[in-house]
Amino acid sequence: MKTAQIMTRKFYNSDLRQNHKTEFFCLTDLLKIGNKYREIRGLKKKHINDYTKLDSTKDFMLSITKKHKIVDLIDIKKGKYGGTWAHPYIMIDMAMWLNPDFKVDAIEFLSDNLIKNRDNSGESYKLMSKALYSKFKFSESVFMVQEVAKRIKQVVNVEDWNNASEQQLKNRDKIHNNIILLSKSDIDIKKVIRLAIEDIYPNYLKGL
Repeated sequence: MKTAQIMTRKFYNSDLRQNHKTEFFCLTDLLKIGNKYREIRGLKKKHINDYTKLDSTKDFMLSITKKHKIVDLIDIKKGKYGGTWAHPYIMIDMAMWLNPDFKVDAIEFLSDNLIKNRDNSGESYKLMSKALYSKFKFSESVFMVQEVAKRIKQVVNVEDWNNASEQQLKNRDKIHNNIILLSKSDIDIKKVIRLAIEDIYPNYLKGL
């Protein structure tokens, strides 16, 4: 499920925002990271316009447009999520332009499965909720889903799923699926939650 949530990811120990729905990255954030890195090494600061006006950048953007039929590769926004946002390929290209040392890290950063795992955990959350709704009365199930969601956040150690790591999202998805499977049995719901969590976190001892 693609939502317009803004995820905050870590790149060189700094925040780099990404729009979950469009997958666009905030070049404004990337520029700050790059210039901080350059400043430490005594290099001149760069600006987004320095990158976008390059012939090589224009040629690269044209290639992306031709191959993937994407017209708007850069989006300038104002307001709460203001800044210059761009297609993931542009993010990688600009990262390498800011500093060649970013090349491997930028490629690995983009090739992870964060968005895929966020989608999976979002879908499994809906299925888990449905399973609990069918097991209890509506009023009870609404409360139960809220409590389970809160407990999963605690054990996975996440305050906001938009800032969760790939592994944290994977663990969330596994717990959801465990609950879906175990809820089909006659096991007490508190034990269901405990078993679902202990399968991923063996040292988890707190019962509901």
